[in-house]
Amino acid sequence: MNRWLWENGLAFPYLGGYDGQTLGGVFPTGTHGSVFTRGPLAEMIKSTDLVLASGETVRIEPKGGITDPKALGKELPNIRLIQDDSYYRAALINVGAMGVVHSYILEVTPRFHMNEIRTASTITEVKDKLRDGKVYALSGAAPDLKPIEMESIPPMISNGTSDGGFKDQPLKPYHLEFLTSPHSDKVVITSRHPTFVAITADKEMEFTPPGRDLIKTIHLSPRFTRPAFPTWFQENFNNLLSWGLDAIIKLFPGLTPGLIDSAMDTLIDDAYTDRSFNVFNVGDGTNAIPALAGTMYVPVSKDQYLVALDTIREAAREYVTAHKRYETGMVSLRFVKGSIALLSSNEDYCSFEFIFTGSTAYAQDMLNQYEAALRLKLGEGKVWVHWGQLIDATKVKERGAQYIGFNKWAEVKTELDPQGRFAGWETTVL
Repeated sequence: MNRWLWENGLAFPYLGGYDGQTLGGVFPTGTHGSVFTRGPLAEMIKSTDLVLASGETVRIEPKGGITDPKALGKELPNIRLIQDDSYYRAALINVGAMGVVHSYILEVTPRFHMNEIRTASTITEVKDKLRDGKVYALSGAAPDLKPIEMESIPPMISNGTSDGGFKDQPLKPYHLEFLTSPHSDKVVITSRHPTFVAITADKEMEFTPPGRDLIKTIHLSPRFTRPAFPTWFQENFNNLLSWGLDAIIKLFPGLTPGLIDSAMDTLIDDAYTDRSFNVFNVGDGTNAIPALAGTMYVPVSKDQYLVALDTIREAAREYVTAHKRYETGMVSLRFVKGSIALLSSNEDYCSFEFIFTGSTAYAQDMLNQYEAALRLKLGEGKVWVHWGQLIDATKVKERGAQYIGFNKWAEVKTELDPQGRFAGWETTVL
């Protein structure tokens, strides 16, 4: 889709860090980016054709949606049109529990380029500069501007002191996220912002992030590639890298925090400019490393996400003390606008994505400890999960109560799937 859109002058306005999923996996699970003026990716959906267990096809749109009812009745009389806000908001994030998605109509944007900057920071600096709601002043470009319109407006770069920003990072970038480890004070700040690229420079760019060919990558301008050797190594030796990490972690678990810190050091880069979808993508090599992930969302309001950050770090310390085991990957903090989807947080939230190497047998147990600590600290109704990733499906019941719109979601699910043909563990947990 990224390639087809680009060749037709279009692009997704925002994406997550991995582009190997299907659209049918991205949207119904609440996958998101870190553009603070945007909700989950599912909010790009303007119309959904859904095949129900009965074989009937329904088209679901908001009230006053894009389909002309009379035209649809004439051209496709076998499709039942539902133009209702409750049904639309329920179907956006449906965890596959309502039917089989036949097709979507999506609202995309004119294609654009972005520049990525990655700088080093510390937990102390990040907390100091974000507390008291300052994250709103440091992220989220104007929501009324399309990304391509931002290309001609260079962002101001922070001096790191008087302006309250992070040194050498843009003030209010389009995309802002933080990478850290619960066992370290290191932080990598990643910003991504639309930037102008000349046609001649765009011709150097491809449909995957650069890095597979070391010689070619080295000869590219540094502006058009992430750090050359680490990227090339991950691209070509991801299985060896994964095996080596797993072996070291199993034999010498105490080395885990240092390995993660070293990996974070390789990410620092003062500029990487490319087509938007390549910049959103963390890289084919990184994506190919076998991994496990679980994500928890907490509110941004009243700095609850900073309380969550401290809570997670303390829970990690307690887990190490009890089990002599460490989280085997990084933690990313991303920021998402509250969603209109019924099965999502309707208030602005911070997403904590916990990464583990693929052979980390205790990943789910450690995530359960994190979640329990967060619920105890923030309250039962202030911790949500990312569907489609690692979730405690046995110890935490009735997750639906956490969502303000859940009762309406359940009502729509029952109407569309009265026999429960599409019920699964997700609906049991809900």
